[in-house]
Amino acid sequence: MKFAIVVVLAVIAITIYIIGMRWCRKVEETAFNKGVCPECGGELKCVDTDSLGSRYWVCENRYSKEKPCGYDCWVSYKVDKDKIMEIKKQNNNIES
Repeated sequence: MKFAIVVVLAVIAITIYIIGMRWCRKVEETAFNKGVCPECGGELKCVDTDSLGSRYWVCENRYSKEKPCGYDCWVSYKVDKDKIMEIKKQNNNIES
């Protein structure tokens, strides 16, 4: 009987963990918005990476005098993978 309770609790804990991970990824996908600022429509630029690999994205219009935008987001899941690959490809073309 005790073993069955432990198994049920383990299944519940794993289910909550998986649901939490999916929810966090969805929140980051919404914040990153495929690299487009949801406030002004500008492009997001990666300006920093922390020691754990999370990337810090800010709107290209952050310091614009015409229409300043203060939007930024941190991304830890690979929702920005395509954008990172595009940046690396551009950097390789510049170096060549």
